Amino acid sequence: MDFERELELIIAQDPLGLLQIKPKALTITPEDRLIQSFQEINEFYKHHNREPLETDDINERKLFSRLKHIKEDYEKSMALKAFDVNGLLNEVREVESVEDILEIDPLGLLKSELENEPDIFTHKFITALSEREQADFIATRKQCKDFDQFENSFKDIHNDLTSGIRKLLPYSEKQLEPGTFFVQNGMLLYLDSVQNLVKDKFDKFDGRTRVIFENGTESRMKYRSLGKILLEDGKAISAKITTSLSSDLDINDNDVTSGFIYVLKSLSDNPEIKTLNNLYKIGFSRNSTEGRIKNASKEPTYLMSDVEVIAEFQTFNLNPQKLEALIHTFFSHVKLDVKLKDEQGNVFTPKEWFIAPLEIIRKVIELIISREILNYRYDHLNSKLVLKTN
Repeated sequence: MDFERELELIIAQDPLGLLQIKPKALTITPEDRLIQSFQEINEFYKHHNREPLETDDINERKLFSRLKHIKEDYEKSMALKAFDVNGLLNEVREVESVEDILEIDPLGLLKSELENEPDIFTHKFITALSEREQADFIATRKQCKDFDQFENSFKDIHNDLTSGIRKLLPYSEKQLEPGTFFVQNGMLLYLDSVQNLVKDKFDKFDGRTRVIFENGTESRMKYRSLGKILLEDGKAISAKITTSLSSDLDINDNDVTSGFIYVLKSLSDNPEIKTLNNLYKIGFSRNSTEGRIKNASKEPTYLMSDVEVIAEFQTFNLNPQKLEALIHTFFSHVKLDVKLKDEQGNVFTPKEWFIAPLEIIRKVIELIISREILNYRYDHLNSKLVLKTN
């Protein structure tokens, strides 16, 4: 294969694909529609300094009816509390005690719509907790018994944020993966694991999480509940940023972070691997690398051994997958060519492992972004980049 010709074809056939990402159409969820409908009521209040009334004006009457239904729906009212800037839902009090339940009965649990049907106090026996009540009870925070395993990581995150090695990023659902850190209401938390992740009736993934908080507590809250909390008042935390890569090096709030190019070093004791100098795995991730390499010693892609993160390059305003493909094409003639066995004895050929010095890899990434890479080739015999001769 003519690797240089292959590289030229990749760039020529997609000249703008590297530096542009097509925006994905946003999926409007039922929660989004609820918030939008309530914001229209807020906008009415802003212009008229009062709640909408049941008048002859069809638009105001529609808003009045909408607000009335929201007030009568306890769950919707609680979901909108954070957006109630005008105090329209103040009369809907949050349930905080048994007395509140008996007084306001927000979900209508204490009365029946059937005539002559006795209320709950007439019965002599009660059933076990409902599944939802059990889930809420399980989600209650408790002391984390193995917090010593996480404590130093929280300290490191604080130090990295202070020094600028990590940054706070806007939260999005795709970042909610095990092995990632977040900030919610000023507190660091770590998503350690997610169990039984399946789609619910709203076609959304849900399951039970294990979340560790920096104050030494943990929670088994639902996956979607964690996502909603972070969406309302949360930030994601970037991986360690060795270098920021962008088509525009002056990064600001308008730039879009698109992922990470990472460089890993194998810690394998296998003589075929251990004796190779400058052997690195080059890959890309939409989120932090730490979560992906958690079980490296059991995965063929990581050579069935632990790995060390040598460098991470955060990408802005470009497609990290295509950047990764170009890097792999450029270094294809120094790709690791060995066959190894996994724990079951199955033979596999590693991918994405290349033999090249780290400073060369870093320079190649910069040259691809500047589009100067077509003028260079990698001289692996002398471990240096050289200009092509026509």
